[in-house]
Amino acid sequence: MSQAKQWTNENMDGSNARALHLHTIDSLVADLIAGTPVLIEGARTFSLPDAATRSALGWYQNRGPAAWTADVRSPHAEELVEAISQPPPAVKALPSRPANANNRRLRLKRVEAHRFAGLHKFGTPDAAPENYVHEFSCPITLFEGRNGSGKTSLLNAVIWTLTGQMLRPQREPESPEDFDCWIGNAEDERTTHKLSSLTPMPFLDQYRPDKDWVPADTWVELTFVEDGGVKLPPIRRSMTRSLQGKLKELPPDLTPLGVDPIALRIGTVMPGLLPLIQLGSESELGRAVSELTGLSALVDLAAHSRRAKTK
Repeated sequence: MSQAKQWTNENMDGSNARALHLHTIDSLVADLIAGTPVLIEGARTFSLPDAATRSALGWYQNRGPAAWTADVRSPHAEELVEAISQPPPAVKALPSRPANANNRRLRLKRVEAHRFAGLHKFGTPDAAPENYVHEFSCPITLFEGRNGSGKTSLLNAVIWTLTGQMLRPQREPESPEDFDCWIGNAEDERTTHKLSSLTPMPFLDQYRPDKDWVPADTWVELTFVEDGGVKLPPIRRSMTRSLQGKLKELPPDLTPLGVDPIALRIGTVMPGLLPLIQLGSESELGRAVSELTGLSALVDLAAHSRRAKTK
């Protein structure tokens, strides 16, 4: 594989090049596969050096971030070699953030959540509880309540919608995944079912799962207003299941917010990461920065590609 970088002091593609801080991981990977340079500093740009490298990145994009930390197996290495021999895949350019995004000030006006753990009971698959709605009317809102009353759940509803992650005690923020729950019966036996960490636990007198999973039917919608009071289009993230029971997450279109992707992490997942980051070397500092900015997945991708090259 060619050395995966190419630096220039000119903007190779004019207005098509976007500054790095305006990218998400998805948009950055898409632009690099397409051959579009990325503005690093001033007129300095970064791009992949050749079609083979772009094809390799396309293979990683197709497999998804979960594969970037997986073991390198011979079949995967062979697939990667085959992908490199093919032209780079056609990719759709993702929306960019406006250059003045850092100057925007948004205020959360409304939260509406549907069947979200900690805010709702499960009900039944056909009869969900009433949506949770909170309208913010003051510049600062203080939530007070005993442990387990739902304060962190409300915070997680907002954070999950913006970032796809949730705060967790004593560990890094993480994406919601399935875990095994056990349900007993009258014969002192129990059955195992997959339950999303976003889904409320069902009450057995209302609903007893009859499949290997508990249905997922969760969404949260956030409405923001600008400084001048102009209401922006709501953004929504949702989670459901496929017919085979696999979790499916539909992320929001954050373009209407018009803010840097990193701005969505500064006050949400970053506070949960800071206590867990240890610095003792230059490499650890680099890893810490990549985790805080949300680019650590690209570090994993680079490490995986080096192992694949050796394989």
